[in-house]
Amino acid sequence: MQSLYLDFLIINDPCSERFSVDVDEFGKDTLLGTRSRNTPEEVRAMEAGVAPGMVRHGLHLLKAFVKSLEAFTASLELKTVTMGAFFYHNAILWERHGFTYFRGGKMMERIHKEFQPGGLLYQRLDDSSPFRRKGMEKTVRGRSWAIYDGIFVEAFDEEWESPKIYKMLGKDSKVNTFPGQVY
Repeated sequence: MQSLYLDFLIINDPCSERFSVDVDEFGKDTLLGTRSRNTPEEVRAMEAGVAPGMVRHGLHLLKAFVKSLEAFTASLELKTVTMGAFFYHNAILWERHGFTYFRGGKMMERIHKEFQPGGLLYQRLDDSSPFRRKGMEKTVRGRSWAIYDGIFVEAFDEEWESPKIYKMLGKDSKVNTFPGQVY
């Protein structure tokens, strides 16, 4: 089945405060934190309510974008949209808009389970860094920052692998790997 593949999406507020999480202290590209990090800027972004990888607050237009994306994809006579969810919070946001998993669904369920009291991820929220504060398991952003900071790798001795997700046009998969979520 042919599908439209969405590689990357940024819908941020150009008038909001900018956080330089995309460059390190030497001005070099962090490649979304995969090559290097700018921890002081990340802390500032986190404390301002921004999720990992975001340089500004969003415009809250994802619902409208998905509707337009579906119309565009249908006009091409395609039936699905696929993409990778680079960060944990991306996967959760796409779930809210009817996407499900080709790969990574079990990992997302495991993450939710392990952020419950007594779980491996919950236990590692030990205040050892600003991104591992107790209570971060309660929000999508908190979990995403902790995972970005390496908590997943330490707990399971395996790398975070960006989930591969898809949406069948006109269908809501009703997937929710974080019941009762607060963003």
